Amino acid sequence: MRSSGDPGSLKGEALQVPTLPRREGQGWAAPRSHLDVTREQRRSPWRRLTCFEGSDTIGGFTPNSQHTQREETPVSIRSSIEALIRPSTVASAHCDLPCGIYDPAQARIEAESVKAIQARYQDAENMKGAQTVEEYRTRALAIKEQRASMVKEHLWVLWTDYFTPAHLEKYPTLHDTFWKATKLAGAAKKSQDPAQGQQLLDAIKEIDTIFWETKKA
Repeated sequence: MRSSGDPGSLKGEALQVPTLPRREGQGWAAPRSHLDVTREQRRSPWRRLTCFEGSDTIGGFTPNSQHTQREETPVSIRSSIEALIRPSTVASAHCDLPCGIYDPAQARIEAESVKAIQARYQDAENMKGAQTVEEYRTRALAIKEQRASMVKEHLWVLWTDYFTPAHLEKYPTLHDTFWKATKLAGAAKKSQDPAQGQQLLDAIKEIDTIFWETKKA
């Protein structure tokens, strides 16, 4: 008899699975699982954990064992970790926590860009560069629309996150002022008139005045 510590004791040999004797009135007992091994087999240095393809159990013995016809498939640890840490959805948004970093200057700077682009659009024929007038104006419209959208977002954040019911009591026209300013920001997407951009800046200036008054209180 070979020693249980001898690697050759299991190498190249098929695993003999014992079965229970047939009992009267019953069918054959189910064979023991390949996980249910003897103490000698568990101690064998040839035993190792494997993941069998098409199986949700882990266990097994030698790489060349004949006790199963299924091929061994190594567990991909890297894929498992990546699946766990990979975000299902990526999103971005303004911080809604009371961080205290609010300033109408953000909306004003973007509104100044809107007005400047409106003016450059009108003077596109006098612009020097490799671009044609059509190309220049197309790019100007795309950038202006982005800036106008940013104006609206900055105003919305101030309106909904900074100002409180107490502010509204002191400034009854606050909602109307913000509503007009955001409407002007939306209109700036369609307008190439610098005068319209100035109207937007004037509306933001009203909000700026109220904002800094609340800071002093």
